[in-house]
Amino acid sequence: MYTARQNFEEKAGRWLSTRNLARHQPTRGRYGEWRITLPAKSFGEDAVLPLNKLGSFVVLETSFFHVWCSDERARREALLARLDSMLGPRNSVDRDTVESFIAKLSHQLGLGNLDVADLPQAAVRAGRRSLADQLRRLS
Repeated sequence: MYTARQNFEEKAGRWLSTRNLARHQPTRGRYGEWRITLPAKSFGEDAVLPLNKLGSFVVLETSFFHVWCSDERARREALLARLDSMLGPRNSVDRDTVESFIAKLSHQLGLGNLDVADLPQAAVRAGRRSLADQLRRLS
């Protein structure tokens, strides 16, 4: 008898193997959700996964898992990268929209309660000066 858990583990294993991440195994979170925790070096421009994949969910037919990294610095960089993608092409965006986006994403990335005022300095440190300028204009 083939169980749903075995089915999921097989699909997740294939997903990991195609990305040369087979040594990482899915685990269950405290609420029963599936999570795959990867090292920070797995994310970025020259890495196996793009930075925007950190904190996201991968859907495998009828199941899904959360792509995670224990490194808070990497998660903060993922927040800035997604925020930069969201704001970059826009000429104007209202503060409420940005605050809502930051609140949802910071929660999803386990970064606590962040808002627009918390991020300009982090953006500068990450080399994202144009993002820092956009965030300051919203403050």
